[in-house]
Amino acid sequence: MSILDSDVLLALISSTEDEQVAEWVKQFPSRPQTTALSVAEVTAAIHSASHPLKHFAQERALEVLLDGLFNRRVLPLDVECAALLAKLSTAKTPEGVHYPLGVLIQAAISLRFRMPLVTGRPRDYLGLDLELHQLVLDTSSNPEASGATFEADSPGAGAS
Repeated sequence: MSILDSDVLLALISSTEDEQVAEWVKQFPSRPQTTALSVAEVTAAIHSASHPLKHFAQERALEVLLDGLFNRRVLPLDVECAALLAKLSTAKTPEGVHYPLGVLIQAAISLRFRMPLVTGRPRDYLGLDLELHQLVLDTSSNPEASGATFEADSPGAGAS
C-alpha cells in the first residue's frame, strides 16, 4: 500500500482531459491511501480557485474520489504520528533550515503506517528517512492538464 500526497490528489481531481493519472492509480496492486492533511491541503487549494465553475468541478471531483477510491482510506494524525512528528520537528533540510510542518506531518504519517509516500515533490522530503515513490507530474505544456508518469523504483529520500 502507498500514501498519495496532496499534489497527487490535486492532479487526480484536476485531470479532466488527461486520464494518465487516473489510469496510473488503477494500476496499483492495492488501493492507495491518503492522509487527512492531504485532504485539507487539496480542499484549501480548491477554495482558492478564482473561477467558480472550476471550484465546483474540483470540489465535486474530490467528493467522488473520497467516496470511491479513498472510502475509509484517509489516514489520521493520531497519537503515534504526533510522537513521530515531535521527533522529526528538530530535523533540518540539507540546506540547514527546518522542514515545513506539512512535510513533517506527511513524513510522520508515512513512517507511522510504514507505507511509502507517492509524491510529485520528492525534494521536499530530502534528508528524511522515509520511503518515497515519485510521480512525475507533467504540467509544463498546459497547467490545467496533469499528465503523469510513476517511477515505481525511485529511491527514497534517504536517511538524515
